[in-house]
Amino acid sequence: MKTLPYSNYVKMGCDPEFFFTKGNRVIGSEKVLPKDGLNCVNPQNNPWGKIVQDGVQAEIHPLPSQCRESLRYNLSSIVRILSENLPKGVKIDLLSQVRKVSKKELESLSKDSRVFGCMPTHNYYGENNAVNLVDPSIYRYRSCGGHIHLGVIEDEPANQFMNHDHAQKMATAIRNYEKLVPLLDVLVGNTCVLLDRHILNKERRKVYGRAGEYRLPKHGLEYRTLSNFWLRSYPLMSFAFALARMAVNILAHSTKKDNYYEAIMSQVKLSEIEQAINTNNFNLAYQNLLKVQPAIEDFSNPSYPLSKENLPFFHYFVGRGVGYWFKGDPLKHWAGTPNMGWERFLFEVVKPDIAKTQNNLKKCVE
Repeated sequence: MKTLPYSNYVKMGCDPEFFFTKGNRVIGSEKVLPKDGLNCVNPQNNPWGKIVQDGVQAEIHPLPSQCRESLRYNLSSIVRILSENLPKGVKIDLLSQVRKVSKKELESLSKDSRVFGCMPTHNYYGENNAVNLVDPSIYRYRSCGGHIHLGVIEDEPANQFMNHDHAQKMATAIRNYEKLVPLLDVLVGNTCVLLDRHILNKERRKVYGRAGEYRLPKHGLEYRTLSNFWLRSYPLMSFAFALARMAVNILAHSTKKDNYYEAIMSQVKLSEIEQAINTNNFNLAYQNLLKVQPAIEDFSNPSYPLSKENLPFFHYFVGRGVGYWFKGDPLKHWAGTPNMGWERFLFEVVKPDIAKTQNNLKKCVE
């Protein structure tokens, strides 16, 4: 097959959730945020996005963008504003994916805050919405999602620099959820199991965030499988969103002659993809990745998050584990000015670390 064409004609958005804490215990977001949420604007009064209540948790709605860097800027600006205006004693927990709320705290919250705050979702595999199977007033675990929104831009005002053919293809792919959702599971959900190894992920997916979960908002598609693990650092966010955009490109540019979609999907069993995600099974997820790797190496190029050129770096990155690469406080990271995306991180941080390790091994042998 010829090299997969690259288009960025997809508007990316997100709504990552997080906890407020006080004295190391989770408190309801209604005790920190106004009922209608907190609008965040720049000095020129242009919007960066909003922070809203979402049950016990809070949720960030950064202004969407075609550019990962712009989306990051909007998100980090919101986090910075929030961190500078917290009530005394209240802290932001961006690192936790699942926490247990005390019975006393849960009972102190309003009825609206005790529910999960989740609208009904669809599931590609036909599973029932697990949110409806538990009583939120009794079940005290709360989880933080890191959902990816993919929006079409074909209806935006004409742009003389836009390739309208590519924009139309990308929009059609995003609306083709019956094919895009399983492809997102293969490329995004399964691959992120290798990075998101939180011990409570199985608990989180008893309620939501299972394989194949999605919604169909007016702007396109919301992929709801990921946790908020990518809030740990911008390179992780950059990677997850680049994978999602890669999936749209694969579906959008597949033809009878160069069927990138079938080249990927024919190599795996969706039942094994679903199992790897829902049980957070690292070994099975890794085997699934190895099955699709030859196809990725065949048609991708370095502009994609996984390619023949950077897959060796990715395997090394996975082998070290996320905790090896990102040790700092996520709040300080986002409140600052993180500007190193996934591709730059691979070549400026991971690649030198490989060389350093090889040199150390060589010295040991000598």
